[in-house]
Amino acid sequence: MGAKRQLVELWSLAWDLCDADADGSVTMDECISIDQKLAKSAGRHFDPEKSRQKFACGEWGPDVDDEGAQTISLDAYVDVQLGQTHPTEYIKMAADLAKHIQLCVAVHRKQQKYRLQLVEHFGKLFEFADWQRDGVVTSYECIALDRQVCTAMRKYFSEESSKDNWLTMDKDNSGGVDLKEFVEGNMKQIAPELYERSCAAVEQVLDDVRKARRAGHQHIEDLLERAFLSYDWSGKGVIERSVAQTLDEQLLGLDLLRRFFVEANVSARVKQQAQIDAADFVHDRLSSISPDTYKEVIAGLDPLVAAIEETRRRQEHYRQKLISVFTLAFEICDTGGDGEVSMQECILLDEQVRVHYFSVCFRACSLANFESVVI
Repeated sequence: MGAKRQLVELWSLAWDLCDADADGSVTMDECISIDQKLAKSAGRHFDPEKSRQKFACGEWGPDVDDEGAQTISLDAYVDVQLGQTHPTEYIKMAADLAKHIQLCVAVHRKQQKYRLQLVEHFGKLFEFADWQRDGVVTSYECIALDRQVCTAMRKYFSEESSKDNWLTMDKDNSGGVDLKEFVEGNMKQIAPELYERSCAAVEQVLDDVRKARRAGHQHIEDLLERAFLSYDWSGKGVIERSVAQTLDEQLLGLDLLRRFFVEANVSARVKQQAQIDAADFVHDRLSSISPDTYKEVIAGLDPLVAAIEETRRRQEHYRQKLISVFTLAFEICDTGGDGEVSMQECILLDEQVRVHYFSVCFRACSLANFESVVI
């Protein structure tokens, strides 16, 4: 009886090891996988079909996992394994199993270590995917992330495959994939024996995407701030809402940017404000740009912002000229030389300017008429 009890304990441990993905259920494939590992540890030939037939005879419960596969209970698993050994062989089998299961335990622990790291990495990847920060990843966001990942890894990108992958993860057909669905969907695609290698690969992808986004995000942020400052004529760090709308129209005037800027995404809070500061202006427009389009947006914004700044420089140049002219006009008005201009002095100057203006217009019209007659 002692040998049987030991076998029950060892097969119970093996059942725990079967659950390599730690989802709390054991499927047929997981049972076969642990059989294979035990056979490999003992140096024995392994026949997966025989293993499948062995477990097919067991009592599979009514429960299924997330993929719809039937699961086996601990008791049913132990009964199947015990049934393969004659009672007279219990002592020998227990000693043999105890020796070889230790290696499987070591492998299992190593896999679980990398599984936890992968779960954490996919959690961070979810944050990258959910760039609209609403707690779910839409098909558009998933495709955007996959495109950026493939670019970082220099791999071929298929929008159709990306969409299919998203549909597989959206188990409740809600139209959005939450964190749990995202992590589980990605983990299901990785066999436990590949956890370690996949962990390094996903970590590299995270690093590449993080660097690309940081650089693109900062570049666009700088460009939007430069555009804002070009319209901040008062230099007070705020612009009127109507001015912001004018600037938006100029930014959206570029067909390329119209595809990426989602006007509706500019927060209602900002739209209700009479004045908008630089931080709000930049944040609310930057948050409406999908990260996978940063490169294209930068290519469109760079020359556009440069043109806006050049226009602003020209305006400032003529503004200074007008200030000089009006300063001179003030000095002319101030006939009394007291540093102040009276109403009478202003009217007198206006009359002189009006006479001069009409005189210039009359000469210009006369010259034009004369040239037309000559021609």
